[in-house]
Amino acid sequence: MRVRTKAISVAICLATISCGGGPTGPDSTQPDPTVTGFWQGQLSGPYSTASLELSEAASGEVSGDGTITTTAGDSTDVTVVGSHAFPRIALLLVGLGSEVVVFNGTVSENSITGTLNGSGFTDEQLILAKSQE
Repeated sequence: MRVRTKAISVAICLATISCGGGPTGPDSTQPDPTVTGFWQGQLSGPYSTASLELSEAASGEVSGDGTITTTAGDSTDVTVVGSHAFPRIALLLVGLGSEVVVFNGTVSENSITGTLNGSGFTDEQLILAKSQE
């Protein structure tokens, strides 16, 4: 009798784990988060803040613009183009020097985390949070 009870308990446990058991599991009816909206965040290095307004098409194409501000208070306007296939995002930021800056990151419902490369950036971490602006 004891072996049978343990076997049933293990089967229930495995079924719960394999089904995902939550809104982010494989049976979820929740849509993938979109990057449409206002995003603000912090950079390391000589640039201190980033503010972006992004728009995502149904195809996953992303466009937008924003401002990158240095620790000295100098601001640079940027144009953003790229793609989003949840959870990955790849963006090109034009306007930060002579080269295009590439951002590769990961999207969650309220944050985007990744790195910038190009035009003086080398694996510069950027963490953005969705803003209500």
